[in-house]
Amino acid sequence: MIKNYVFNPVAPSTLKTDCWNAVKNDKLAMEFLRICQVLKITSKDKGDMIFHPDYWFGSQWLWLKEIIQGLKCGIHWYFFLKGRQEGITTICIAWDLFYSFIHKSLLGAVVCNDYKVSANLRRQLLAFWSSLPVVARKRWTTNNPLLLQFSNNSLLEHCYTTGKDKSKVNMRSATSHK
Repeated sequence: MIKNYVFNPVAPSTLKTDCWNAVKNDKLAMEFLRICQVLKITSKDKGDMIFHPDYWFGSQWLWLKEIIQGLKCGIHWYFFLKGRQEGITTICIAWDLFYSFIHKSLLGAVVCNDYKVSANLRRQLLAFWSSLPVVARKRWTTNNPLLLQFSNNSLLEHCYTTGKDKSKVNMRSATSHK
């Protein structure tokens, strides 16, 4: 059993508190925060660690706030301009996985500029999936380099826009459901 999340940031800030206040009464946000408490990631700076919201950057809290507020307004397409080392790719992958679990027959895509980036993000997504307790994850029914489909018929396609031999990092993530 995964415990409910209680806001207690290691490095408190007004931004984190404001974002927490904006999402704390939202059921979807609270379920995502609950799952993130047990999700294991590999950080460039800290190595293997739990993706616990108490350690999130302000940018990750702001990202969650914008997603939750947008969903409340019926917005399902998001475009984020991001800098490096802000944790946005990590939270996007975690969200895509989480959202795929809670929505039956979701059609999602992780679109990258090249094959190497797509393969790397797919590896990250699979590592996130395998780090979750069995009770918190959906079983996959299809797992190949182009897509990952779960037992609830949700799927995440892995797409790239250039040939396999081009290599510069750039990622976009999108999920939608009807």
